[in-house]
Amino acid sequence: MSASPENVGEVVYLRGVVKAQQPDKQKRSLELGRPVFVHDQIFTYSDSNVEIKFKDETLFSQGEDANSAFDDFIFSQAQDLPNLMFKLNKDVFRMVTGKIVKQNLDGFKLSTPLATIGIRGTQPFAEITSRQEVIGVLDIAANHTMEVTSVGGKVVMDKPNLVSTVSPSGQVTPPALLPAAMRQKVLNAVPMTSLGELGAIGLNLKQRLSKIRAFNRQLAHIKQALPGISQPPNIGLLHQISVFSNARGHEETEAQSGRSSREGGRDGGSSQHTSGPGSSGGESPGGEV
Repeated sequence: MSASPENVGEVVYLRGVVKAQQPDKQKRSLELGRPVFVHDQIFTYSDSNVEIKFKDETLFSQGEDANSAFDDFIFSQAQDLPNLMFKLNKDVFRMVTGKIVKQNLDGFKLSTPLATIGIRGTQPFAEITSRQEVIGVLDIAANHTMEVTSVGGKVVMDKPNLVSTVSPSGQVTPPALLPAAMRQKVLNAVPMTSLGELGAIGLNLKQRLSKIRAFNRQLAHIKQALPGISQPPNIGLLHQISVFSNARGHEETEAQSGRSSREGGRDGGSSQHTSGPGSSGGESPGGEV
């Protein structure tokens, strides 16, 4: 009888249909709070995404129509050379590194069809398509780097909000400033509820409630780490209010925008405007949509 695979983390947020598959090719459905195991391949489907928290506190978020695999995971508080190895195969992914990087700077590895990504304390992301791979960093710790290596060369990123592309031939472009629109696209596609992000807010009640359940589960984990606090603030309720008021605010903004356009048309005025407070030209605070 073969040994059971090692439990390496759990699902902390899930939307839509997400499945995991071990090397025996048997798929199982994932749900909030379910474990993930070493050698799992994770599949997300249309209008779905998942966030996984590993035992070393690494966060991993995968967007819709994507698949990835956890090739290796070795971690314990006493482990001298822990490691975590991801294989990213298709679509959008994002990570926040945990304790493994602190214990072993070379212990966190990502591979894509075209490149290898070496990470030393950072928030990397990748968007993988048949045309190219877009690999970047949203945030990075001081004196840390991220290396992107392919058959066509290697680039090093040592500042936040940088991005490179890898062509099918393996050529890697020099790091460039990450456009604000691309950053927002990543935050919407692969939000980190563990960091308090809401991601894109739709009008689907089931999806909003899923966000609330995930947030409350994170709150429960935090409570366990804070003994002596018997009645902390009801952050789950505050989060629920935030989710629904944010969505309501977008509905009102859209309605107001429609009224303004109609009134502008009647007055013969121009529909162009400059960016400023309240305009749609800037990024909203906290990366929320």
